[in-house]
Amino acid sequence: MATRQPQAGSQQAGGQMDIDQQVKSAGRERNTVGQTESETTYWRNQYQSEPYFSRGESFSDYEPAYRAGIEARSQYPGQRFDEVESNLRKDWQAQKGSSSLDWTKASQASRAAWDHAGLSSAASDSDRRQSQP
Repeated sequence: MATRQPQAGSQQAGGQMDIDQQVKSAGRERNTVGQTESETTYWRNQYQSEPYFSRGESFSDYEPAYRAGIEARSQYPGQRFDEVESNLRKDWQAQKGSSSLDWTKASQASRAAWDHAGLSSAASDSDRRQSQP
């Protein structure tokens, strides 16, 4: 009698993910953290040049909005910003910390970060495909 082997990505006895799925999940988490860090650096240097920026506002006002857009891009793959904005709006009060921005203004920064993260992600995917033998 043959023993059936679990397929990659399936669960083994006891409900544990197999090692392949764990490795893939850890890789996605590392990539998201690295992308968030590089995107935050980009926005720290860029925010004052954005059309929604107002004199007297600091990066700390915008950072939670940028983070929301960056993280939402990976949390809602394949969706448009307009499709997830209501979720981001609901979460804004809890995530904004000491930011002085209301959602109307924060949404502009979140959308910009969403768009830029999508461009960065597409460029990274293209670079990875080109470097593969």
